[in-house]
Amino acid sequence: VIVSGKRAQDISNAVFPKAGYFLAALIVMGGLAFNIGNVGGAGLGLNSIFGIAPEMGAVISGIIAILIFLRKEAGLLMDRFAQLMGFIMVALTFYIMFKTEPPVAEAAYHSFIPEQI
Repeated sequence: VIVSGKRAQDISNAVFPKAGYFLAALIVMGGLAFNIGNVGGAGLGLNSIFGIAPEMGAVISGIIAILIFLRKEAGLLMDRFAQLMGFIMVALTFYIMFKTEPPVAEAAYHSFIPEQI
């Protein structure tokens, strides 16, 4: 594809007539399925955090995405948003780690000296 300078569907059409259209359709369906998973995951995530309906969570996530992409500096905004979400995720992980008080010393001990082999 890179060497020829042509698009993949044009190369496919040259090798097998109409195959490029089939290839393009497969790519579109794959992208659609991938993004349905993203939207569904965002909706379920907001459902588990805030207890709202997954459909409403998907709508809220979609609105946030639209607002981000309407800005001229969308790339910078996405970077900052991802950094913020990453920081929140790490902070929540540490909070849960200290709040639940797992037996860290015992787990470390049994990692090297198990009770059963």
